[in-house]
Amino acid sequence: MWFLLVLLAIGFAPPAFATPAPASTVAACIAAAEGEFAAQRACIGQVNAACQDAEDGGVTTAGMVTCANRERDEWVDLRDAALSTLRTRESAAQSASRDRALSAHAAWSQARCAYDASLYEGGSMAIYAAAACEMGQTADIALTLHMRAHDLLPD
Repeated sequence: MWFLLVLLAIGFAPPAFATPAPASTVAACIAAAEGEFAAQRACIGQVNAACQDAEDGGVTTAGMVTCANRERDEWVDLRDAALSTLRTRESAAQSASRDRALSAHAAWSQARCAYDASLYEGGSMAIYAAAACEMGQTADIALTLHMRAHDLLPD
């Protein structure tokens, strides 16, 4: 028993308790999630966190912002790919509805992220709070569109 406790304490968790390593890209994480919405939502923040752990990202505000923006850009790519698919198969009414939803989401995201940043009232962390919020908001809409483009919307 003592041996097992020592192994657990130094990081040798048995396979049943081991957590999978975070995916190196949003696309890899989404693919590994195999269409499971909760698993795909768990991808949000993984690239950002890995970047902050592996590079300067966790040391400076500028590094943290760079990491959040790196992940946001990957979500933008996923969103744009889903939009491209949806544009080829949605009706005019669906496209108009989607465009209204995207406009409303953009306005909501801008207001929400400004509110998140206001917690720091102009301090350097306000910049990171806004970047992290923007990353999360972009991920949310990207997942919604990705799931719809792949007919995977949850019930």
